[in-house]
Order: sequence, then C-alpha cells, then structure tokens
Amino acid sequence: MRALLPLLLLAALARPAALIAQATGHAELPWTIRSRALLVGANAESDPVGLDVYSAFTIEVDVSRRFGRHFAAELILTSASHEATSTIDGLEVPLGSVELLPPTLLAQYHFLPDARVHPYVGAGVNCSIFYEKSGALDSLDLATKVAPAAQAGMDVDLSDRMVLNLDAKWIWLETTVEDQGVTLAKLTIDPFILGVGVGFRF
Repeated sequence: MRALLPLLLLAALARPAALIAQATGHAELPWTIRSRALLVGANAESDPVGLDVYSAFTIEVDVSRRFGRHFAAELILTSASHEATSTIDGLEVPLGSVELLPPTLLAQYHFLPDARVHPYVGAGVNCSIFYEKSGALDSLDLATKVAPAAQAGMDVDLSDRMVLNLDAKWIWLETTVEDQGVTLAKLTIDPFILGVGVGFRF
C-alpha cells in the first residue's frame, strides 16, 4: 500500500495540472478565425408601407482576439444579397436585389473559458453598406447606417486548436431609400442572424 502512495498522489495532482495546462494553452492561442454558414432573417418594415426585404443565406468570416480568460473582441466580415419587393394595390412587384456589406465589431464575455463547451455573449456596433444594386433599385440609394448589435453563442472544443461554433446575432438596422437626395421611404430591416461553423485557434 505504501508503495502505491506516490502513484495515488501523482494521479491526484495530474488532473489540476492538466486543467492548468489547458488554460495556459488557450491563453497562448489568443486568436481565433472562424467561418460560418449564415441565415440572415430580415424582419422588414417600411414607412410608407409596401417595401419588403427577403432573407438570405451567405458565408461569414470572423476574427476574434482574447484578452485574459473571459474577454474577447470579434470582427465579423461578410456580404449578403437580398431581394426586395414593393406591394402596390395588393400586387407584389420585384424591385431587384442589393448587396449588403455589414462589418460588425463586438466585445464578448466568455462564461466558461476553460471548459470544453464555453458560451459567450457580446455587444457592439454594426456598419451596413449597401452596394451592387440591380433592377429598379439600381436608380435608388440606400443610405449607409451604423446600428447596435448583440450576440449569443458557444464554442465547442474539437481539439486544442479547432472549435465548432454556434452563433446568433441581432442588428437593429434602419436605413432610408433615396432618389437623388430625396427620401422616398424609411426602411427597417432588423436582421436576426443564425450561424454555424468551425474555427481555428492560433
């Protein structure tokens, strides 16, 4: 029995040491780059009524940097193409499509940084830039707008460097539709964005 005591003591110390090593390993890999498949759900309303914006699928790339164990900053880059319509006398008329570039910067709090599954929440700012219009939208302007953004999600460790990511974001986005500087309508989009993807720590 006495001969086993050193082994038992070593086993007792091994688990805390492993956890410390895991935490240190994460701290030594502060950067994460992710790629997500996104569903961008538009909750569109307009004043005057009649304009609508359809949801879209797209791919997102984001880069995040950890600051300590719990805090991180994340920059999100993507582009999405949305179809727009106008309803006149009950008839839905296609207006064309518009490309939306919405870079978003978020500050995050990670609740369980040393666990295999670590959820997080975030808040920040979005800048939405509308470009590459087609159809009737080609002769109109949609104003670039800055909007607040919120986020909730989780990373699931697949290895020391690889993670599976689930993410949801909300952006409170309003813009104006203009023709040669004259405002024709106020358009509220307020997208709800669901994403799933993988990430790589380095």
